[in-house]
Amino acid sequence: MREDRFITILIEKLNNLKRDQEVRENLEDSLREFKSFQSKVLSKTRVYFSKKKQLQKKSTEVKGILKKPKSKNNIVDQKIPPSATQSVPRSSDSTRFKATEKVVEEKKDDFTVVGYCIGSNPVPYSTKVRGKKITLGHFKTLFNRKGDFRFFFKRYCNEFGTNVVFEEITDEEEVLPLWDGKIFALVEEIEEYRL
Repeated sequence: MREDRFITILIEKLNNLKRDQEVRENLEDSLREFKSFQSKVLSKTRVYFSKKKQLQKKSTEVKGILKKPKSKNNIVDQKIPPSATQSVPRSSDSTRFKATEKVVEEKKDDFTVVGYCIGSNPVPYSTKVRGKKITLGHFKTLFNRKGDFRFFFKRYCNEFGTNVVFEEITDEEEVLPLWDGKIFALVEEIEEYRL
């Protein structure tokens, strides 16, 4: 009788050990899955923070580029003397010549310079757009690239003590802010993170 009880207790202990072993194996599988998930999340977080640092670095590089003085050799900034493009007007043509010169100056002032940096490239692209009130929708037609992007535009702001911020604009109808008479944007491609 005593042996039967001993065998029963022994069988019960072996069953408990077997059950505990199965629980340990399930926990080890769950722990491996969790560690895999954790490493994916951490790698995505590292990528996000490295991109954020790149954007901040790019912003300071662009600030340096925008603060550089204009070159005197830049053809766009130079005024071409009338004698270089036309013969000297006769006295009867002088009023017509002055009128055409005013129209040329007005047309020159009707353009807005638009600059933008894409991704981690610190060198900005530049173009001229007719008009002064450029919307995000108009900017997107100039920025003809496939994919989803976020658009950050440089503007004056004293809220953070820096006098400048890069404001994200998402409304297609919103007029873009000017910085020293120009529009400047940082464009980031939106990446889908899959865990």
